[in-house]
Amino acid sequence: MHFYQAFCYIVKTLEVFAFGLHDDEGFDCQLAEKGQLDRENKSHATCLLNSLCDFSFIVTFLTVYTLLSHLDGVTVSLQRGANDIVNAMDMVAECKAA
Repeated sequence: MHFYQAFCYIVKTLEVFAFGLHDDEGFDCQLAEKGQLDRENKSHATCLLNSLCDFSFIVTFLTVYTLLSHLDGVTVSLQRGANDIVNAMDMVAECKAA
């Protein structure tokens, strides 16, 4: 699974760690209140959550993800051992043109 696909699950998990936000059936609130997550871990989760939800991080990540997704087919093709150098250069040229 790519980070792009797992992003919402990561954010939800960090919200649970940082703020105790949960709506799962069977979640033991008393156990959570006993301090299973210490203050330092909650602080780290909060910082990470703030960083991941920052507008500039999201825009940068989506831009890089979009740009690199165009190279996926080329990189897989170039990693095969049967490619000759002329074919590889043609693939790179096609990628540059797109």
